[in-house]
Amino acid sequence: MLSGREFSTPRYEFRVSVSGSATAGPTAPAGVTASLTSRYHDDYLLTLRGFKMTVSLQFDPINGDLSGATLEGVVGLQPRTYPGTASSIEATLTFFDFKIYELPSGSFRISFSSAEWRVNGNLEHTIGASTITSPLASVPGAVPIIGILPLLESGAIVPLFPSLEPGGGVGSGAGSYSGSGTANAGWRFRDELDTEWLSQPIALNAPGSAGTPGAPSGTSCASVTMNFETTADSNGIDLAVNEITGGNCWLWPNSPCEVVRMNDDYEAEIYRGSLGAWQYRKIDVKTTRQRFIPPPPTPELEIIDDSVIGNMRAAASEFLETVGNDTAVVEGPLQGTRYAPWLAGKTTETITNSYKETIQDAYDGMHSVGAGNLLAFGHLEKFVRLWNGWFHPHWHYGLWFPPDTAPDSVRWKLDGAPANLEDYWYPVRQQYIDHPALPTSQRTKRRV
Repeated sequence: MLSGREFSTPRYEFRVSVSGSATAGPTAPAGVTASLTSRYHDDYLLTLRGFKMTVSLQFDPINGDLSGATLEGVVGLQPRTYPGTASSIEATLTFFDFKIYELPSGSFRISFSSAEWRVNGNLEHTIGASTITSPLASVPGAVPIIGILPLLESGAIVPLFPSLEPGGGVGSGAGSYSGSGTANAGWRFRDELDTEWLSQPIALNAPGSAGTPGAPSGTSCASVTMNFETTADSNGIDLAVNEITGGNCWLWPNSPCEVVRMNDDYEAEIYRGSLGAWQYRKIDVKTTRQRFIPPPPTPELEIIDDSVIGNMRAAASEFLETVGNDTAVVEGPLQGTRYAPWLAGKTTETITNSYKETIQDAYDGMHSVGAGNLLAFGHLEKFVRLWNGWFHPHWHYGLWFPPDTAPDSVRWKLDGAPANLEDYWYPVRQQYIDHPALPTSQRTKRRV
């Protein structure tokens, strides 16, 4: 297990902004909003340790327009509001002297000397020095990661229609409302000498995604843009129709992933755990729910379309191979473009006095098929499976050593007798290239 400092930067910055406008109702505000969420912790499902920045513009005919910003994850920090009409708002969270360490135990740790939260360039809050450690807790699905990269979400908020809610008066809430905007977010860091900003490339044009409403755009993790729109029309009596276009995007880089050869005469016996498939899918779903009938009835669900339009990666079975200087078969899932996952499309809601019908026409870049044989891929949380199975397939790779419980024909021998791993092979940090399942050409019987 390698240990020590894995990454350091004088400044590590996260940023989110939103611009746009919305038509307010006569008695209710409307607005546009965007958020950026990141987690520090290794078990996303059980420990939500991290931050969430949200920025918004609110258009209010009664109380006046205002913009706002919140930073969740800091104890006692209250939202900020700024009266007056604005066309955009931006928030940044910058960590200073940011470092990531891997510990001998296999856990991870991040530290920073301070952090600043700014809104439209003005300092709003300072966070003192902190250290956060990934404890590798003994819970189902704990995975050894830290510093999960952020999720961008955006949308417009338009007035509700009181005439179509219990107790609403006939004729109230009639009208046409709309909201549209642009969300932009990113993360970047400074070089070691603090002379320039650095960023990572991002791949968003995944197979079959062209033309998707609300799809993200950008080539760098420092700046990803999503456009969104909401329209709502009501006759004020018995019919309202909402149309919502937008989505969300994980700002994950298109980073290389490979087996690194440490010398010119490289040889190693590498094991790969099985991996499920990851696909892009076209999903059209129609949901109908009767209204005002206690208890709320189970909605009727109709799948209009659920089809594969592209593969990020096919499923891969577990595999063992002797790897030399040439590209190996076992490396297959490590190759190719690392598309950032996102979900976008159009949702139409039709509301009457008797039912609510929702039709979702979406593009899903986070669809998994099957599961691998490692705990990280079988996690209950879809997000963690995606992070470890698609974005980080190298969690499924490792140097192979025969377990002490294996048959003698598989275990490596010392002076003619099987040698225990803890007693010999681990301490000497060597492999013996041999396994009955390997082709004869790969059973070189070398100590490496």
